[in-house]
Amino acid sequence: MLNKFELLSPAGDMECLKAAVWGGCDAVYLGGSKFNARGNASNFDNDNIKKAVNFCRLFGVAVYITLNTLVYDKNVSEILDYVSFLEDEVKPDAYIVQDIGLMALIHERYPDAVIHASTQCSVHSAHSVELYRSLGVSRIVGAREMTFEDIKALSEKIEVEMFVHGALCVSQSGGCLFSSMVAKNSGNQGRCAQPCRLPFKAKNEYALSLRDLSLSSCFTKVLSSGASSFKIEGRMKDPKYVFGVTSVFRRLIDEKRNATKEEIRFLGDLFTRSGFTKGYFQGDISKAMFGRRTEEDKARTASIELEIVPKKLFCDAHCVITRNAPMMLTLSYGDISATVFGSVPNEAISSPSDSESVKKQIAKMGATDFVLEKFTCDIEPKLNASPSELNKMRREALEKLSLAIIDKNTPKRSGRVPAIIKKGASVKTESYDVYRIYSPFIPKGIDENDVRYVDIPIQNTAIWKQFSASKLRLILPRVILLADEDEVRSLLAEAKEYGVSDIIIQNLSHLSYCGGFEVHASLSPAPTNSTSMRIIAPLFKTVEFSPEMTENAISRIEKPIPTEAIIYGRVPLMHTMTCVIESMSCGECKRAGNGICTARLIDRTGASFPIIREFGHRTVVFNSHPTYLCDKAERLDKCGVGGRIFVFTDEKALANCHSPNIFTRGYF
Repeated sequence: MLNKFELLSPAGDMECLKAAVWGGCDAVYLGGSKFNARGNASNFDNDNIKKAVNFCRLFGVAVYITLNTLVYDKNVSEILDYVSFLEDEVKPDAYIVQDIGLMALIHERYPDAVIHASTQCSVHSAHSVELYRSLGVSRIVGAREMTFEDIKALSEKIEVEMFVHGALCVSQSGGCLFSSMVAKNSGNQGRCAQPCRLPFKAKNEYALSLRDLSLSSCFTKVLSSGASSFKIEGRMKDPKYVFGVTSVFRRLIDEKRNATKEEIRFLGDLFTRSGFTKGYFQGDISKAMFGRRTEEDKARTASIELEIVPKKLFCDAHCVITRNAPMMLTLSYGDISATVFGSVPNEAISSPSDSESVKKQIAKMGATDFVLEKFTCDIEPKLNASPSELNKMRREALEKLSLAIIDKNTPKRSGRVPAIIKKGASVKTESYDVYRIYSPFIPKGIDENDVRYVDIPIQNTAIWKQFSASKLRLILPRVILLADEDEVRSLLAEAKEYGVSDIIIQNLSHLSYCGGFEVHASLSPAPTNSTSMRIIAPLFKTVEFSPEMTENAISRIEKPIPTEAIIYGRVPLMHTMTCVIESMSCGECKRAGNGICTARLIDRTGASFPIIREFGHRTVVFNSHPTYLCDKAERLDKCGVGGRIFVFTDEKALANCHSPNIFTRGYF
């Protein structure tokens, strides 16, 4: 790393990569043609990724390859072949990975490979650091919802990378299924269609659209957060944006200061959605975080003039031209040098070469990445150094010097460990039903004696205390920040006193809260391959499959512990830190109250998405259509799914779930 702090810039294509390097970044992150969370960017095929990495290595810029999609068993061989190509031909400085199974597989085969846990892992605290370390992770890309205090606490345990500028998802990091369930474009597979940016039928039409993040105005506080890498979002942006934003943050890091009003205005000219927000970082989560891309915003961007200035490497040259010996040229860059030899010079007939004439040829570095800084020449009198020969020597020396610089900046690997294909057994499970109640009331006809478990969010005490403790599985919030810990521990103590013995967690970081409880996994993101299942199986009593999994994917995956799946009900599409009900400007949310507020979000097609307030004034947006797989019992049995989850959001009675008029099969 060139600096104490790393500036990490996006590269959606080769032109953006060059703009990032020329703008002054220390590292870039980019994706190949598959397995990255920005599948709609141009990205890099295998040939271009090698060219891109060589260009970065020439300038001493680190390269992080994004492998941040979820991996299914059918894709494991393909993605490991791709990693083998990268290790043989590229040797990235690090991989940015979401899937814990893929982390384990890379770490097992390539012990020297550096792995960063992506923001989609939804790490909000230090509680899961040791688990990630065991998978080979050396850096956490913090979830974007983290506050200054949360980042500082995490950075005391492991190296942290944090976002400082760019687009924000309204969904909590790594947990959005909106595009996937509504449009079959999965964000977990790099195909997010961004439905959150579209208008809805509400007083505030753009009720899910957040302003872009920019921490430029409070950057000195960012520098004191403990994070070591500062990330700019924008692999879908153009070179002008990448160069401009990188240039500003380069100055802020080097000069250890906040942005000026002029710099903030410039960043807004490059791209903004009704201004910027720094709400998460400052813990100021409010309606003010929302904004959309206006025509005025677009006009500002269209009018900006910005020259992308190529960066050059300054090299020194020394030439030796003597009688009866091949000419010699040495080019040097820092402590790296390259020497080449040419032909023997001729005796001059009329116009002998001198130091200036030789320098004129050597300095013609033109379209290369180099420029001549210092030149020395030892030349004997009355000799003729052929200009064409000098040009040839210059080209050869530049190529040789480039390769030497690239080699020096390429990480060294000790080799690979032979792959061992592991296979485990799946447990046989009996079928059982589960009622999961998100609604602020208990639907008519619900009888706890009909099911093995009743799942209820832990903060909804008035609901879960109407059931027997032996039936309850209380659901912890998907995000627990430092500021939430006391309340969560208090709720857990209350549950234990009531006699509850089973807890559901949605985040691997939350295992540490659950001492004395049986713990069930409803993780987001959920495991989608057998390696991931083997990693988490010892930690849980049951595990719930993702609604994105097909029948074939469920059949393939190993099941070392009992598994569950939603067979009826509205799937949670996103959990938000912000209050969507408040954002809609409908006047229905009472921030001071502790009740369960509800509302509906209507899209441009008339589809209605229930919204329910959850822990900490956050909200959950549910699918407009319920999933219905109740008639697929035999096929679920064959897939090995034991637990059948019925989700209740706005159903008035149990009878409503047996034959819904409109429903979806999801991915099954």
